[in-house]
Amino acid sequence: DNASDMAIAKAAVTAVETHPDAKAILVLSDKLTTIPALCSSFRPTSAPILVSVSSSKLARQLVLYRGIYPIHSDIISEEDALNDAKTMGLVQEGDVVVVVTDTTDHNAALQFATVV
Repeated sequence: DNASDMAIAKAAVTAVETHPDAKAILVLSDKLTTIPALCSSFRPTSAPILVSVSSSKLARQLVLYRGIYPIHSDIISEEDALNDAKTMGLVQEGDVVVVVTDTTDHNAALQFATVV
């Protein structure tokens, strides 16, 4: 549902902009979703939008959106995505990241994670 995707995206951007230690948004999704594009449209200030996807085609498409850094991986996991983001220099140890998990039944969840 587009309205719920918009609400989750706005909540993620608001969370990263209001939490004093939040440095990025991480979207974990194994399917085509509008949440990364919506997060991009809300223009988070100085916070990259990291999107972990299993499709290389989707990763290439996501590059077109402002502020989105796709992380292509065969298995989508929060730990692997944060390690890849750390390797890319987008987050550092101790940073707080807003994590959006988009499940197959369109029930997205929002939480905070600390990079280790």
